Amino acid sequence: MLESQERTTASIKHRPFLFYSDLQTYVAPKVDILLEYGVSKSNIVMYMNYKSYSSKTDRNVFKEMVEEVKEMGINPLRSQFLLAISLKTALSRSEWESKVNMYKRWGWSDEEFLEAFRNLQKRVIPRAAVFQFLLTKGLIKSKHSRLVSLFMCSEKVFLERFVNSYDEAPQLLSLYMDKLDLSEIPK
Repeated sequence: MLESQERTTASIKHRPFLFYSDLQTYVAPKVDILLEYGVSKSNIVMYMNYKSYSSKTDRNVFKEMVEEVKEMGINPLRSQFLLAISLKTALSRSEWESKVNMYKRWGWSDEEFLEAFRNLQKRVIPRAAVFQFLLTKGLIKSKHSRLVSLFMCSEKVFLERFVNSYDEAPQLLSLYMDKLDLSEIPK
């Protein structure tokens, strides 16, 4: 299901519930739903390995969430689609609606809310990938160190502090640009 022994091992390491779950009952139906909506296998594997994933979410509820994300206008071919599903599975329907309504009370339209969500793909995800690389390599010691500056600084400052100041700069820049390029694919 996860395409290789290495990915299966990584998935169980990151999500131990998979080891104890009935994969055919809880996981396979959700994979089928994602495939039915056009999500690529590689994105599904990434989702299973690294994203918030609720194995116990009812198949029908999961399908409704996927349909709602599709109706938001997010392209299933983009990883942003799975990010939206992760958010929807992490929040109850009332919590989701409460958050949307809060932004509406502040004068945001549905389109502005969706645009803010889409900006996650353009800024947060590429920068988070760089941060994760630095953390994994032990170049940043704490998960919480410099997180605010990571997301709030300008592009120039980000590149100076988190990319160019490390020996791994070429690899970091490549990773960052790859994630940034993925965000630029039209919907």
